[in-house]
Amino acid sequence: MSDPSRGSAASSTRCLDEGHCITCSDEGVAMRVLEVTGADLALCSLCSEFGSEPNEVQTDLVGPVEPGDELLVHAGVALLRLSPQSLLEVSAEVAG
Repeated sequence: MSDPSRGSAASSTRCLDEGHCITCSDEGVAMRVLEVTGADLALCSLCSEFGSEPNEVQTDLVGPVEPGDELLVHAGVALLRLSPQSLLEVSAEVAG
């Protein structure tokens, strides 16, 4: 099994190097919670000067959220909370 695209170590390294999900080619996006709409669901929009159409995001992996919380979202699922500093870094890459 010498194929570099196979195996957990190769896959995780490749995903980090390319900056997107190796499975679906989608990227994590910084989003801000606008409204909590239900258990483990929130209405969020992009954290950018341009804003975006609000999207419903599953939040069960990051725990309870409140309006104003900033999250890294992939495929409609919040993966982690963003600190103010990491939000600036992610937003700069998205605008980039």
